[in-house]
Amino acid sequence: MKLIIVVCLFIREFYWWHGMKRDISEFVSRCLVCQQVKAEHQVPSGLLQPIMIPEWKWERITMNFVSALPVSEKERCNLGDS
Repeated sequence: MKLIIVVCLFIREFYWWHGMKRDISEFVSRCLVCQQVKAEHQVPSGLLQPIMIPEWKWERITMNFVSALPVSEKERCNLGDS
């Protein structure tokens, strides 16, 4: 809905016709690119938080685990075989 309002406001600066909002609403609802826009669903980012700087080496260790990667059709790649 927000995207429709933004498009209406933009077009209204240059054009106007009877039933404009309805026409734009129908166009946006059928437009594949418009449906893929995720800006409306994203939470606005807040202020960045500073990263804690450790005083000693190895004071804080973090790990990211990646699982359930899709299998490539062209090649199989084992990330552990570097």
